[in-house]
Amino acid sequence: MNLEPLSIRVADAVAITGFADHRIRKLIRTGELRAVRVGRSVLIDYRHFKAFCERYRQDEIRFQRVVILRWPHPGRRAF
Repeated sequence: MNLEPLSIRVADAVAITGFADHRIRKLIRTGELRAVRVGRSVLIDYRHFKAFCERYRQDEIRFQRVVILRWPHPGRRAF
């Protein structure tokens, strides 16, 4: 049986994604993450969060930049 949480706290989302706390809260304010306030806690809908992470990961893979390192010519200075 696979049990997933219904919601997670902002601190858990920060730990999972590695994003800063203020970025998670900004994503909630802009509506990119669905959340609800219960008392003093902000709870993020886990299924929506999981879908967001998957979309973010796909975008990172799709738009990944390739960095080409160019070494200086042996007879030139690298300044």
